[in-house]
Amino acid sequence: PASANFDRYTQIDLRVGKSVQVGTSRVAVNVDIFNALNADSVLSVNNTFGGARPWLSPQSIMQGRLLKISGQLDF
Repeated sequence: PASANFDRYTQIDLRVGKSVQVGTSRVAVNVDIFNALNADSVLSVNNTFGGARPWLSPQSIMQGRLLKISGQLDF
């Protein structure tokens, strides 16, 4: 049986946060960056012969860079 090895995928996620005391309350702000290097690794391929897609053509790739901003208020 034939087997195919594809490149490993590496995804780097980063988080930067800051917490500030305001009176008796605390405010925290976070910035998250998912897939910071914008990798486009193949996650799944077509394993069937015939049809509209060629054999071993990519069916899904890693999601692109994503930014999330969040906050928290403790009182």
